[in-house]
Amino acid sequence: MAAVVRALLVWVAVVFVAAWWSGGVGVQALRTCSPTSLGELKLFLQSSDCEGFGLVAVDLTQTTAEQADELVPLMVDSEHLEALSMVRTGVNANVMQMLAKAIRAGARLQVLDLSHNPLDEDSVSLLADGVKASTHLWRLNLINCHLTDAAVTLLTVAMNDAPKALTHLNFFHNSITERGAALLAATLTARRSIEFLDVGMNPLGDAGVGALSRLLHACPSLESLSISGVQAGLQGAQQLAGSLASSSSLKHLSFSKNYGLGPEGGHAFGTRLRTATNLEYLDLSMCSLGDQGVAAVLDGLRDSTKLKRLLLALNDATTNLDVAPFIITHPALEVLDLSHNRFDDAWCIGLVNSLQASACHFETALRALRLTKTGVSQQCTDQLEKVYEGLPCTSHANSDEHCSADTDECEEAADEGSKYKLVQTELVALLAQSRLESCLVPLANAGVTSKEQLKANCCGQRRACVHRLELPLSSKAETQRWETVMNTLCSELE
Repeated sequence: MAAVVRALLVWVAVVFVAAWWSGGVGVQALRTCSPTSLGELKLFLQSSDCEGFGLVAVDLTQTTAEQADELVPLMVDSEHLEALSMVRTGVNANVMQMLAKAIRAGARLQVLDLSHNPLDEDSVSLLADGVKASTHLWRLNLINCHLTDAAVTLLTVAMNDAPKALTHLNFFHNSITERGAALLAATLTARRSIEFLDVGMNPLGDAGVGALSRLLHACPSLESLSISGVQAGLQGAQQLAGSLASSSSLKHLSFSKNYGLGPEGGHAFGTRLRTATNLEYLDLSMCSLGDQGVAAVLDGLRDSTKLKRLLLALNDATTNLDVAPFIITHPALEVLDLSHNRFDDAWCIGLVNSLQASACHFETALRALRLTKTGVSQQCTDQLEKVYEGLPCTSHANSDEHCSADTDECEEAADEGSKYKLVQTELVALLAQSRLESCLVPLANAGVTSKEQLKANCCGQRRACVHRLELPLSSKAETQRWETVMNTLCSELE
Protein backbone atom coordinates (compact mmCIF):
# COMPACT_ATOMS: atom_id res chain seq x y z
CA MET A 1 0.00 0.00 0.00
CA ALA A 2 2.81 2.40 0.88
CA ALA A 3 4.40 1.78 -2.51
CA VAL A 4 1.13 2.62 -4.26
CA VAL A 5 0.76 5.85 -2.30
CA ARG A 6 4.37 6.74 -3.06
CA ALA A 7 3.89 6.19 -6.79
CA LEU A 8 0.66 8.19 -6.76
CA LEU A 9 2.32 11.12 -5.02
CA VAL A 10 5.10 11.17 -7.58
CA TRP A 11 2.67 10.95 -10.49
CA VAL A 12 0.51 13.80 -9.17
CA ALA A 13 3.35 16.13 -8.23
CA VAL A 14 5.60 15.91 -11.26
CA VAL A 15 4.88 18.71 -13.70
CA PHE A 16 6.74 20.16 -16.64
CA VAL A 17 7.48 23.87 -16.59
CA ALA A 18 9.80 26.24 -18.42
CA ALA A 19 10.76 28.34 -15.41
CA TRP A 20 9.42 28.05 -11.92
CA TRP A 21 11.34 30.38 -9.62
CA SER A 22 11.05 34.13 -9.22
CA GLY A 23 13.49 36.61 -10.59
CA GLY A 24 14.89 36.96 -14.03
CA VAL A 25 15.70 34.82 -16.97
CA GLY A 26 14.34 31.29 -17.11
CA VAL A 27 16.14 28.10 -17.97
CA GLN A 28 15.40 25.02 -20.00
CA ALA A 29 12.35 22.98 -19.02
CA LEU A 30 12.72 21.02 -15.79
CA ARG A 31 10.80 18.09 -14.41
CA THR A 32 9.56 19.73 -11.25
CA CYS A 33 8.03 18.37 -8.05
CA SER A 34 6.12 20.47 -5.54
CA PRO A 35 6.35 18.72 -2.17
CA THR A 36 4.15 20.06 0.62
CA SER A 37 6.26 18.74 3.49
CA LEU A 38 9.80 17.65 4.27
CA GLY A 39 8.53 14.09 4.25
CA GLU A 40 7.37 14.45 0.65
CA LEU A 41 10.66 16.10 -0.27
CA LYS A 42 12.51 13.05 1.09
CA LEU A 43 10.18 10.78 -0.86
CA PHE A 44 10.70 12.62 -4.12
CA LEU A 45 14.48 12.74 -3.70
CA GLN A 46 14.48 8.98 -3.22
CA SER A 47 11.93 7.85 -5.78
CA SER A 48 11.41 10.42 -8.54
CA ASP A 49 13.42 11.75 -11.44
CA CYS A 50 12.47 15.34 -10.61
CA GLU A 51 15.12 17.92 -11.48
CA GLY A 52 13.54 20.87 -9.71
CA PHE A 53 11.88 21.01 -6.31
CA GLY A 54 9.56 23.88 -5.42
CA LEU A 55 8.40 23.74 -1.83
CA VAL A 56 4.89 25.20 -1.74
CA ALA A 57 3.08 26.26 1.43
CA VAL A 58 5.71 24.57 3.58
CA ASP A 59 6.58 26.04 6.99
CA LEU A 60 10.22 25.30 7.74
CA THR A 61 10.53 27.54 10.80
CA GLN A 62 10.39 24.58 13.20
CA THR A 63 12.68 22.24 11.27
CA THR A 64 14.95 20.35 13.66
CA ALA A 65 18.60 19.56 13.06
CA GLU A 66 17.74 15.87 12.84
CA GLN A 67 15.06 16.45 10.19
CA ALA A 68 17.38 18.64 8.16
CA ASP A 69 20.33 16.25 8.37
CA GLU A 70 18.21 13.41 6.97
CA LEU A 71 17.98 15.33 3.69
CA VAL A 72 21.73 15.83 3.21
CA PRO A 73 22.65 12.36 1.87
CA LEU A 74 19.50 12.27 -0.26
CA MET A 75 20.43 15.57 -1.93
CA VAL A 76 24.01 14.44 -2.45
CA ASP A 77 23.02 11.08 -3.92
CA SER A 78 20.33 12.47 -6.23
CA GLU A 79 21.41 12.23 -9.85
CA HIS A 80 18.61 14.51 -11.01
CA LEU A 81 18.54 17.41 -8.52
CA GLU A 82 19.29 20.70 -10.29
CA ALA A 83 17.07 23.38 -8.74
CA LEU A 84 15.59 24.03 -5.31
CA SER A 85 13.09 26.75 -4.42
CA MET A 86 12.24 27.52 -0.80
CA VAL A 87 10.44 30.84 -1.29
CA ARG A 88 8.53 32.11 1.76
CA THR A 89 9.13 28.95 3.78
CA GLY A 90 10.73 30.54 6.84
CA VAL A 91 14.00 28.66 6.52
CA ASN A 92 15.83 28.47 9.85
CA ALA A 93 19.47 27.87 10.78
CA ASN A 94 19.03 24.09 10.58
CA VAL A 95 17.80 24.32 6.99
CA MET A 96 20.66 26.64 6.05
CA GLN A 97 23.13 24.23 7.68
CA MET A 98 21.60 21.38 5.67
CA LEU A 99 22.02 23.30 2.41
CA ALA A 100 25.64 24.14 3.19
CA LYS A 101 26.44 20.52 4.11
CA ALA A 102 24.77 19.12 0.99
CA ILE A 103 26.57 21.53 -1.33
CA ARG A 104 29.93 20.92 0.35
CA ALA A 105 29.38 17.16 0.05
CA GLY A 106 28.85 17.41 -3.70
CA ALA A 107 25.13 17.96 -4.31
CA ARG A 108 24.59 18.86 -7.96
CA LEU A 109 22.41 21.86 -7.12
CA GLN A 110 22.61 24.49 -9.87
CA VAL A 111 19.80 26.89 -8.92
CA LEU A 112 18.85 27.99 -5.40
CA ASP A 113 15.98 30.36 -4.58
CA LEU A 114 15.59 31.48 -0.97
CA SER A 115 13.60 34.63 -1.74
CA HIS A 116 11.27 36.23 0.81
CA ASN A 117 12.97 34.64 3.80
CA PRO A 118 14.56 36.97 6.38
CA LEU A 119 18.18 35.80 6.55
CA ASP A 120 20.26 36.95 9.50
CA GLU A 121 24.05 37.15 9.41
CA ASP A 122 24.47 33.59 10.73
CA SER A 123 22.20 32.22 8.00
CA VAL A 124 24.06 34.13 5.31
CA SER A 125 27.35 32.84 6.71
CA LEU A 126 26.12 29.26 6.34
CA LEU A 127 24.95 30.00 2.81
CA ALA A 128 28.32 31.53 2.00
CA ASP A 129 30.02 28.31 3.13
CA GLY A 130 27.98 26.42 0.58
CA VAL A 131 28.63 28.94 -2.19
CA LYS A 132 32.37 28.78 -1.52
CA ALA A 133 32.39 24.99 -2.00
CA SER A 134 29.91 24.68 -4.86
CA THR A 135 31.02 23.19 -8.15
CA HIS A 136 27.59 23.43 -9.80
CA LEU A 137 25.65 26.46 -8.48
CA TRP A 138 25.23 29.21 -11.09
CA ARG A 139 22.01 30.98 -10.05
CA LEU A 140 21.22 32.43 -6.62
CA ASN A 141 17.98 34.29 -5.89
CA LEU A 142 17.82 36.22 -2.62
CA ILE A 143 14.91 38.60 -3.23
CA ASN A 144 13.67 40.42 -0.11
CA CYS A 145 15.90 38.51 2.29
CA HIS A 146 16.87 41.53 4.44
CA LEU A 147 20.42 41.44 3.08
CA THR A 148 22.78 44.13 4.38
CA ASP A 149 26.26 45.21 3.34
CA ALA A 150 27.60 42.76 5.93
CA ALA A 151 25.74 39.93 4.19
CA VAL A 152 27.12 41.01 0.83
CA THR A 153 30.61 40.98 2.36
CA LEU A 154 30.19 37.35 3.42
CA LEU A 155 28.82 36.32 0.03
CA THR A 156 31.42 38.14 -2.04
CA VAL A 157 34.29 36.60 -0.07
CA ALA A 158 32.78 33.18 -0.79
CA MET A 159 32.21 34.02 -4.44
CA ASN A 160 35.84 35.04 -4.84
CA ASP A 161 36.98 31.57 -3.76
CA ALA A 162 34.22 29.44 -5.31
CA PRO A 163 35.40 26.91 -7.91
CA LYS A 164 32.38 27.77 -10.07
CA ALA A 165 31.37 31.37 -10.68
CA LEU A 166 27.79 32.46 -10.15
CA THR A 167 26.42 33.87 -13.41
CA HIS A 168 22.90 34.89 -12.29
CA LEU A 169 22.34 36.91 -9.11
CA ASN A 170 19.06 38.42 -7.93
CA PHE A 171 19.40 40.62 -4.84
CA PHE A 172 16.22 42.65 -5.49
CA HIS A 173 14.60 44.50 -2.58
CA ASN A 174 17.15 44.34 0.20
CA SER A 175 19.15 46.89 2.23
CA ILE A 176 22.37 47.02 0.21
CA THR A 177 24.04 50.44 0.03
CA GLU A 178 26.86 51.89 -2.04
CA ARG A 179 29.38 49.96 0.09
CA GLY A 180 27.79 46.62 -0.73
CA ALA A 181 27.49 47.62 -4.38
CA ALA A 182 31.22 48.39 -4.51
CA LEU A 183 32.08 45.00 -2.98
CA LEU A 184 29.76 43.21 -5.37
CA ALA A 185 31.16 45.08 -8.37
CA ALA A 186 34.74 44.26 -7.38
CA THR A 187 33.99 40.56 -7.03
CA LEU A 188 32.04 40.30 -10.27
CA THR A 189 34.73 42.25 -12.09
CA ALA A 190 37.36 39.79 -10.88
CA ARG A 191 35.32 36.75 -11.99
CA ARG A 192 34.17 38.32 -15.29
CA SER A 193 31.38 35.78 -15.70
CA ILE A 194 28.18 37.52 -14.56
CA GLU A 195 25.34 37.36 -17.09
CA PHE A 196 22.31 38.50 -15.08
CA LEU A 197 22.28 40.92 -12.14
CA ASP A 198 19.29 42.48 -10.38
CA VAL A 199 20.00 44.84 -7.49
CA GLY A 200 16.82 46.89 -7.81
CA MET A 201 15.05 48.35 -4.78
CA ASN A 202 18.23 48.74 -2.74
CA PRO A 203 19.37 52.18 -1.44
CA LEU A 204 22.46 52.25 -3.65
CA GLY A 205 22.39 55.95 -4.51
CA ASP A 206 24.47 57.48 -7.29
CA ALA A 207 27.73 56.09 -5.89
CA GLY A 208 26.38 52.54 -5.92
CA VAL A 209 25.14 52.94 -9.49
CA GLY A 210 28.55 54.27 -10.49
CA ALA A 211 30.28 51.22 -9.00
CA LEU A 212 27.98 48.77 -10.78
CA SER A 213 28.20 50.70 -14.05
CA ARG A 214 31.80 49.59 -14.36
CA LEU A 215 30.57 46.03 -14.89
CA LEU A 216 29.48 47.00 -18.40
CA HIS A 217 33.12 47.41 -19.35
CA ALA A 218 34.63 44.72 -17.14
CA CYS A 219 32.16 41.88 -17.80
CA PRO A 220 31.66 41.12 -21.50
CA SER A 221 29.22 38.35 -20.56
CA LEU A 222 26.72 40.70 -18.87
CA GLU A 223 23.41 40.58 -20.76
CA SER A 224 20.86 41.77 -18.19
CA LEU A 225 21.25 44.54 -15.60
CA SER A 226 18.45 45.85 -13.39
CA ILE A 227 19.09 48.87 -11.14
CA SER A 228 15.52 50.06 -10.62
CA GLY A 229 14.37 52.05 -7.62
CA VAL A 230 17.82 52.63 -6.12
CA GLN A 231 17.42 56.34 -5.25
CA ALA A 232 19.62 57.40 -8.15
CA GLY A 233 19.64 60.89 -9.62
CA LEU A 234 21.23 62.68 -12.53
CA GLN A 235 24.79 61.74 -11.55
CA GLY A 236 23.94 58.05 -11.42
CA ALA A 237 22.18 58.27 -14.77
CA GLN A 238 25.20 59.95 -16.32
CA GLN A 239 27.57 57.29 -14.99
CA LEU A 240 25.39 54.41 -16.16
CA ALA A 241 24.71 55.99 -19.54
CA GLY A 242 28.40 56.76 -19.98
CA SER A 243 29.23 53.07 -19.58
CA LEU A 244 26.81 51.85 -22.24
CA ALA A 245 29.36 52.25 -25.01
CA SER A 246 31.62 49.78 -23.19
CA SER A 247 29.22 46.85 -23.54
CA SER A 248 28.44 44.98 -26.72
CA SER A 249 26.55 42.21 -24.93
CA LEU A 250 23.93 44.11 -22.87
CA LYS A 251 20.41 43.21 -24.01
CA HIS A 252 18.25 44.05 -21.00
CA LEU A 253 18.53 47.27 -18.97
CA SER A 254 16.12 48.45 -16.29
CA PHE A 255 16.67 51.80 -14.54
CA SER A 256 13.06 52.60 -13.69
CA LYS A 257 11.66 54.18 -10.51
CA ASN A 258 14.60 56.55 -10.15
CA TYR A 259 12.59 59.75 -9.87
CA GLY A 260 15.57 62.08 -9.63
CA LEU A 261 16.63 61.71 -13.27
CA GLY A 262 14.41 64.40 -14.81
CA PRO A 263 14.78 65.67 -18.40
CA GLU A 264 18.56 66.00 -18.00
CA GLY A 265 18.77 62.32 -17.12
CA GLY A 266 16.82 61.55 -20.28
CA HIS A 267 19.32 63.57 -22.30
CA ALA A 268 22.21 61.74 -20.61
CA PHE A 269 20.77 58.43 -21.77
CA GLY A 270 19.80 59.79 -25.17
CA THR A 271 23.33 60.78 -26.11
CA ARG A 272 24.75 57.38 -25.09
CA LEU A 273 22.03 54.99 -26.21
CA ARG A 274 23.16 55.35 -29.81
CA THR A 275 26.04 53.01 -29.00
CA ALA A 276 23.80 50.41 -27.30
CA THR A 277 22.70 48.81 -30.55
CA ASN A 278 22.15 45.35 -29.05
CA LEU A 279 19.53 46.42 -26.50
CA GLU A 280 16.31 44.42 -26.71
CA TYR A 281 14.65 45.68 -23.51
CA LEU A 282 14.84 49.11 -21.87
CA ASP A 283 12.79 50.27 -18.88
CA LEU A 284 13.02 53.95 -17.92
CA SER A 285 9.53 54.21 -16.42
CA MET A 286 8.90 56.55 -13.48
CA CYS A 287 11.99 58.69 -14.00
CA SER A 288 10.31 62.12 -14.39
CA LEU A 289 11.80 62.51 -17.86
CA GLY A 290 9.14 64.85 -19.28
CA ASP A 291 8.65 65.43 -23.01
CA GLN A 292 12.24 66.49 -23.57
CA GLY A 293 13.74 63.55 -21.71
CA VAL A 294 11.51 60.98 -23.41
CA ALA A 295 12.17 62.53 -26.82
CA ALA A 296 15.91 62.37 -26.14
CA VAL A 297 15.64 58.68 -25.28
CA LEU A 298 13.67 57.97 -28.46
CA ASP A 299 16.23 59.88 -30.50
CA GLY A 300 19.07 57.98 -28.85
CA LEU A 301 17.45 54.71 -29.84
CA ARG A 302 16.86 55.71 -33.45
CA ASP A 303 19.53 53.35 -34.80
CA SER A 304 18.58 50.42 -32.58
CA THR A 305 17.33 47.61 -34.81
CA LYS A 306 16.94 44.94 -32.12
CA LEU A 307 14.83 46.78 -29.53
CA LYS A 308 11.71 44.76 -28.67
CA ARG A 309 10.36 46.30 -25.47
CA LEU A 310 10.54 49.96 -24.43
CA LEU A 311 8.87 51.03 -21.17
CA LEU A 312 8.41 54.76 -20.58
CA ALA A 313 5.36 54.83 -18.32
CA LEU A 314 4.72 57.60 -15.78
CA ASN A 315 7.22 60.12 -17.12
CA ASP A 316 5.11 63.31 -17.34
CA ALA A 317 5.01 63.11 -21.15
CA THR A 318 2.30 65.18 -22.86
CA THR A 319 0.63 65.61 -26.24
CA ASN A 320 3.76 67.38 -27.48
CA LEU A 321 5.51 64.01 -27.72
CA ASP A 322 5.58 62.48 -31.22
CA VAL A 323 6.18 58.72 -31.22
CA ALA A 324 5.09 57.90 -34.79
CA PRO A 325 8.58 58.25 -36.33
CA PHE A 326 10.00 55.96 -33.67
CA ILE A 327 7.42 53.24 -34.30
CA ILE A 328 7.88 53.52 -38.06
CA THR A 329 11.65 53.10 -37.88
CA HIS A 330 11.73 50.19 -35.39
CA PRO A 331 10.38 47.06 -37.08
CA ALA A 332 11.43 44.76 -34.22
CA LEU A 333 9.55 46.74 -31.54
CA GLU A 334 6.88 44.58 -29.88
CA VAL A 335 5.87 46.57 -26.79
CA LEU A 336 5.85 50.32 -26.20
CA ASP A 337 4.50 51.29 -22.77
CA LEU A 338 3.45 54.93 -22.43
CA SER A 339 0.94 54.37 -19.63
CA HIS A 340 0.20 57.04 -17.02
CA ASN A 341 1.37 59.94 -19.19
CA ARG A 342 -0.78 62.92 -20.20
CA PHE A 343 -2.21 62.33 -23.67
CA ASP A 344 -5.69 62.72 -25.16
CA ASP A 345 -7.77 61.52 -28.10
CA ALA A 346 -6.52 64.27 -30.39
CA TRP A 347 -2.96 63.04 -29.82
CA CYS A 348 -4.09 59.46 -30.39
CA ILE A 349 -5.91 60.32 -33.64
CA GLY A 350 -2.80 62.11 -34.88
CA LEU A 351 -0.78 58.96 -34.19
CA VAL A 352 -3.38 56.83 -35.97
CA ASN A 353 -3.25 59.10 -39.01
CA SER A 354 0.55 59.10 -39.11
CA LEU A 355 0.82 55.32 -38.90
CA GLN A 356 -2.04 54.76 -41.32
CA ALA A 357 -0.60 57.13 -43.92
CA SER A 358 2.78 55.41 -43.66
CA ALA A 359 1.42 51.86 -43.59
CA CYS A 360 2.79 50.97 -47.02
CA HIS A 361 6.27 52.08 -46.07
CA PHE A 362 7.13 50.20 -42.92
CA GLU A 363 6.66 46.85 -41.22
CA THR A 364 6.15 46.43 -37.50
CA ALA A 365 6.10 43.64 -34.94
CA LEU A 366 4.23 45.91 -32.50
CA ARG A 367 1.63 43.97 -30.54
CA ALA A 368 1.09 46.25 -27.54
CA LEU A 369 1.06 50.05 -27.37
CA ARG A 370 0.06 50.61 -23.76
CA LEU A 371 -1.85 53.81 -23.03
CA THR A 372 -3.49 52.93 -19.70
CA LYS A 373 -4.66 55.99 -17.74
CA THR A 374 -3.34 58.53 -20.22
CA GLY A 375 -6.57 60.31 -21.11
CA VAL A 376 -6.91 58.33 -24.36
CA SER A 377 -10.32 56.69 -24.75
CA GLN A 378 -10.75 52.97 -25.30
CA GLN A 379 -12.32 53.73 -28.68
CA CYS A 380 -9.21 55.48 -29.94
CA THR A 381 -6.97 52.83 -28.39
CA ASP A 382 -8.91 50.17 -30.32
CA GLN A 383 -8.57 52.19 -33.51
CA LEU A 384 -4.83 52.49 -32.96
CA GLU A 385 -4.57 48.76 -32.33
CA LYS A 386 -6.13 48.02 -35.70
CA VAL A 387 -3.43 50.07 -37.40
CA TYR A 388 -0.45 48.26 -35.95
CA GLU A 389 -2.17 44.88 -36.22
CA GLY A 390 -2.04 45.22 -39.99
CA LEU A 391 -4.52 47.72 -41.39
CA PRO A 392 -4.37 47.36 -45.21
CA CYS A 393 -2.52 50.08 -47.07
CA THR A 394 -4.92 52.59 -48.58
CA SER A 395 -2.69 53.28 -51.59
CA HIS A 396 -1.12 50.68 -53.85
CA ALA A 397 -1.58 47.80 -51.45
CA ASN A 398 0.51 44.67 -51.60
CA SER A 399 -0.78 42.46 -54.38
CA ASP A 400 -0.55 39.26 -52.35
CA GLU A 401 -3.12 40.52 -49.86
CA HIS A 402 -5.35 42.96 -51.66
CA CYS A 403 -5.79 42.04 -55.32
CA SER A 404 -6.72 39.06 -57.43
CA ALA A 405 -3.97 37.23 -59.29
CA ASP A 406 -3.34 37.33 -63.03
CA THR A 407 -4.76 40.77 -63.72
CA ASP A 408 -3.09 43.86 -65.11
CA GLU A 409 -4.38 45.85 -62.17
CA CYS A 410 -2.80 43.39 -59.75
CA GLU A 411 0.56 43.48 -61.52
CA GLU A 412 0.51 47.28 -61.51
CA ALA A 413 -0.31 47.36 -57.80
CA ALA A 414 2.48 44.90 -57.09
CA ASP A 415 4.99 47.01 -59.01
CA GLU A 416 3.92 50.19 -57.25
CA GLY A 417 3.82 48.54 -53.82
CA SER A 418 7.36 47.26 -54.26
CA LYS A 419 8.51 50.72 -55.31
CA TYR A 420 7.02 52.38 -52.23
CA LYS A 421 8.73 49.89 -49.95
CA LEU A 422 12.04 51.21 -51.28
CA VAL A 423 11.47 54.52 -49.49
CA GLN A 424 14.08 54.64 -46.75
CA THR A 425 12.73 54.66 -43.21
CA GLU A 426 14.77 57.78 -42.42
CA LEU A 427 12.77 59.75 -45.00
CA VAL A 428 9.50 58.18 -43.86
CA ALA A 429 10.25 59.20 -40.27
CA LEU A 430 11.18 62.74 -41.28
CA LEU A 431 7.92 63.30 -43.13
CA ALA A 432 5.83 61.51 -40.51
CA GLN A 433 7.30 63.70 -37.80
CA SER A 434 6.19 66.77 -39.75
CA ARG A 435 2.77 65.25 -40.55
CA LEU A 436 3.56 65.19 -44.27
CA GLU A 437 2.95 61.48 -44.89
CA SER A 438 0.80 62.31 -47.91
CA CYS A 439 3.98 63.34 -49.75
CA LEU A 440 5.40 59.81 -49.62
CA VAL A 441 3.42 58.49 -52.58
CA PRO A 442 4.35 61.24 -55.09
CA LEU A 443 7.97 61.16 -53.92
CA ALA A 444 8.12 57.41 -54.46
CA ASN A 445 6.54 57.83 -57.91
CA ALA A 446 9.34 60.25 -58.78
CA GLY A 447 12.01 57.88 -57.51
CA VAL A 448 12.87 60.06 -54.52
CA THR A 449 13.38 57.46 -51.80
CA SER A 450 16.00 58.98 -49.48
CA LYS A 451 16.85 62.25 -47.76
CA GLU A 452 19.87 62.67 -50.02
CA GLN A 453 17.72 62.33 -53.15
CA LEU A 454 15.24 64.83 -51.75
CA LYS A 455 18.06 67.31 -51.19
CA ALA A 456 19.37 66.78 -54.71
CA ASN A 457 15.93 67.30 -56.25
CA CYS A 458 14.69 70.23 -54.23
CA CYS A 459 17.43 72.29 -52.57
CA GLY A 460 17.91 75.40 -54.69
CA GLN A 461 14.56 75.05 -56.49
CA ARG A 462 12.03 74.48 -53.78
CA ARG A 463 8.91 75.95 -55.35
CA ALA A 464 9.51 74.29 -58.69
CA CYS A 465 10.17 71.05 -56.84
CA VAL A 466 6.74 71.09 -55.19
CA HIS A 467 5.00 71.42 -58.58
CA ARG A 468 7.31 69.03 -60.43
CA LEU A 469 6.85 66.27 -57.86
CA GLU A 470 3.11 67.01 -57.54
CA LEU A 471 3.29 67.23 -53.76
CA PRO A 472 -0.19 67.51 -52.16
CA LEU A 473 0.39 70.58 -50.00
CA SER A 474 -3.23 71.66 -49.76
CA SER A 475 -3.03 74.09 -46.85
CA LYS A 476 -0.86 76.92 -45.64
CA ALA A 477 0.08 74.87 -42.56
CA GLU A 478 1.31 71.96 -44.72
CA THR A 479 3.32 74.34 -46.89
CA GLN A 480 4.94 75.85 -43.81
CA ARG A 481 5.81 72.41 -42.45
CA TRP A 482 7.32 71.48 -45.83
CA GLU A 483 9.43 74.65 -45.78
CA THR A 484 10.65 73.78 -42.30
CA VAL A 485 11.68 70.31 -43.45
CA MET A 486 13.51 71.69 -46.48
CA ASN A 487 15.24 74.39 -44.42
CA THR A 488 16.60 71.67 -42.17
CA LEU A 489 17.71 69.43 -45.03
CA CYS A 490 19.23 72.12 -47.19
CA SER A 491 21.14 73.67 -44.30
CA GLU A 492 23.06 70.39 -44.10
CA LEU A 493 24.52 71.16 -47.53
CA GLU A 494 25.84 74.56 -46.51
